[in-house]
Amino acid sequence: MLSHLILSSRKQLKIDYGRIVGLTVTTLQLAKLQECTNSMPHKITAWMKIQELYMPVVAKQCSLDNRLANTNADEVPIYSIPLYLPSQLPARTRNQCPQKFLEYESKLREAEAYKCLDELWQHLHLRSYEWNYKKRHTTGQSAQTWAQNLIVRVESKVHMSASNYNTAHNAMVNLGTILHIQPAWQRSLKNLDQDNIWHLSEAKNGESEGRRKLSWIWMTEGVASDDDR
Repeated sequence: MLSHLILSSRKQLKIDYGRIVGLTVTTLQLAKLQECTNSMPHKITAWMKIQELYMPVVAKQCSLDNRLANTNADEVPIYSIPLYLPSQLPARTRNQCPQKFLEYESKLREAEAYKCLDELWQHLHLRSYEWNYKKRHTTGQSAQTWAQNLIVRVESKVHMSASNYNTAHNAMVNLGTILHIQPAWQRSLKNLDQDNIWHLSEAKNGESEGRRKLSWIWMTEGVASDDDR
């Protein structure tokens, strides 16, 4: 699905732009980033034309020309231009979208949520390892600073994965109000709060070793186990 390709490309483009801030990058890296940036408007335009054909209600709300012309590249990055997927529309407008489009996006968002949850799982493992390594093996100011910078980078990935998961989850909730079904994902994909984001080896405040509880993210089907890696 074209919208899936655009969503994935936009996320990667946003990550790449974030990585180059304050860093010295090569000419080749800048060229690849510019190539991705230049191709994004063509993908978005193709998606808008599909919307004009199958989702005329979106065209009425925000036409192709208005969406592109009113977007100032200096104020709104290319990866932030709205795609107006069914879940992002007002409820009354969403009701007028084809049923198939609602079902397609629901499946897309479900797969995206599981992927984000798996990425969060990996980042939490890495964060726990970095914490333990710093505590046990790192001495000296230089080494401490180096280790802390690694932890900060991993922490940003944890927040990014959690944010992406919540975006997908909120989209599924919005679509569920229109589809009028009890989807299977509700049993495993829950609302992700900050209190749910901790590693298997970590205890929440006030919990003893013997009374430690697992966060629901570690008991969800679909998240890869050690045997799968």
